[in-house]
Amino acid sequence: MFRSARPLILAALLLGAPLGARRPPPPPPPDLGTVTLDRTDPVVDATVAGVPAKLAVVLDQGVYLAPPFAEKVPLPWKPGGYEEVGRVRVPFRQAAGEVAIAGTVTPRAMSVHDGPCCRGHEGAIGAAELPWSVVRFGQGDGEGERRFPAENNAESGLSIPWRVGKSTVHVVLAPDAPETLATASAAAILAGVYGGHFEGQARQAVVAFGVNRQVRDMVLSRPALPLGLKLARVAVRLADFEGSGKLPREKATGDILVRHAPAPPQHGWPALILGRDLLGRCPVISVYRDEGAIGLVCKPA
Repeated sequence: MFRSARPLILAALLLGAPLGARRPPPPPPPDLGTVTLDRTDPVVDATVAGVPAKLAVVLDQGVYLAPPFAEKVPLPWKPGGYEEVGRVRVPFRQAAGEVAIAGTVTPRAMSVHDGPCCRGHEGAIGAAELPWSVVRFGQGDGEGERRFPAENNAESGLSIPWRVGKSTVHVVLAPDAPETLATASAAAILAGVYGGHFEGQARQAVVAFGVNRQVRDMVLSRPALPLGLKLARVAVRLADFEGSGKLPREKATGDILVRHAPAPPQHGWPALILGRDLLGRCPVISVYRDEGAIGLVCKPA
C-alpha cells in the first residue's frame, strides 16, 4: 500500500474534537531499539482495540485498517474526510483506539477506506509509528548505506525532500508499486531541469485504493539521480496535481499538433513515487525515527 493519493485532506474533526481544541499528539512510542523485517512482506503482530491483527509495515505515516477487519473492531467509526487520488476523492472513516505492539500500548488515530488495503493483512502501520527507533526492511550490515533527511507530514507522508533546480520534489518510497510515478507538477520540474518528452500512448495505472489514473511515459534528455538511483524515464500522472507547472508539449506531425486535453486547474503537489523498478536495486531500506532519516543500501546500476 502506498499513499500516492496525497495530499491528505483531513476533516476539521480528527479525533472528534474541533480543530481549535484538538488534543496534542500522543507521545512518541518507546524505543525498543532495532527491528529487522522481511523486505518483501514486512509485518508485525499487533492488537487493535483488543483484537489480534497482523499489520503490514509501510513507508508512510498513520494506522489504516482493511474494511473487513474494521468491522470486527469495537471502535466508534465516524466519517472522516476524503483523500485525493489525483482528482478522485476517496472518503474514509476514522476512530481512535489503542494499538498494542511488542508489549507497548499506544493510543492511535485510525482510518479505513473502501478499496484494496494493507497487502492482504488486517491493517497497515507507518514504520515511524512502531516502538522501535530503527525499522529495517531486509537483512544487511549497513555497508554502503546512504542516509537521507526525511520529513513526515500530512501532505506527503514519509518522504525525502529532493532539490531539483530551484524547486523541491517530495520523494516517496513505494517498494510495492510496480513502477515509478511522478505527479504532473513533479514531471514539469524534472522536464525543466533535465529536459523531457513524452513517448508512447497514455494508459491507465492503479495509483491507490484501486483507483486508476491516466499516465504516460516521459523520457528525460539527461537522466536524473533521485537518491542516487538513475531515472531515465518516468510514468507521469498527466492530470494530477499540476499546479502552475507545464508539461512538455507534443511536437507537431505534419499539420497536426497533438496536445493533452486541458483539465481544470488543481493545486500542485510535486511528488516522485519510487516503485519497484528503482527500489528493486535496494535490498535494505531503514527508517531512523529519532534521526528523521531514511537509509538505503542499493546495488550499482
